[in-house]
Amino acid sequence: MILCDFPFKGNDVNSISYKVKNCEPNFNYPEFKECSVECVDLIQKMLEKDKNIRLDVAGALKHPWFEGVSKSTIEHKDESVLN
Repeated sequence: MILCDFPFKGNDVNSISYKVKNCEPNFNYPEFKECSVECVDLIQKMLEKDKNIRLDVAGALKHPWFEGVSKSTIEHKDESVLN
């Protein structure tokens, strides 16, 4: 994903599946220090175990992180048109 790696690691499908269902992701990696607060918040909300709380696709697309990405993409496109 954002870090070009999976949030849960394991030696086989069963160990990864167990971790997805039972473990919390670790956000203490140095790579996360380079991510915005909004980015980490989005990842946490998408990895929520409780399906009633977890963001669905529509909710994820309305998250502030995507707004920032959209605005910067639009600004970049506008600059390329001018040049």
